[in-house]
Amino acid sequence: MNDLTTALARALERGENIQNAARSLINAGYSQQEIQEALTEISGKATPQTQTPQQSAQVQQPLQATPLPQQPFETSIPQAPQTEVQQKKKSGRNLVVIFLIIFNIVIILGAVIVAIFWESIMKLFGL
Repeated sequence: MNDLTTALARALERGENIQNAARSLINAGYSQQEIQEALTEISGKATPQTQTPQQSAQVQQPLQATPLPQQPFETSIPQAPQTEVQQKKKSGRNLVVIFLIIFNIVIILGAVIVAIFWESIMKLFGL
């Protein structure tokens, strides 16, 4: 038994639905073909001594009845609504970013003005 077959067998021993187990493995990066092969291997090795009739039916019936999903399912975790403190932190960060942008613009404009009027500035200070 390889890791995938072992993982599927353990999921079935815990009473997990084949579709849920397959979905979890697809999301973990296994291909549908690898999962189908592992399911076929499990159903081929199942014997009455190692499984109860209920477990055996659970392994064999969904294999024949429903195909595995074609595409991986999304595993995004819904985010909780932002608290007032988090919103204040974001607005504080926004203010800092705006201040830094304005500060940089002022510095750049000052450097451009000095570059343009360099000779006049040197004459003003007698250099």
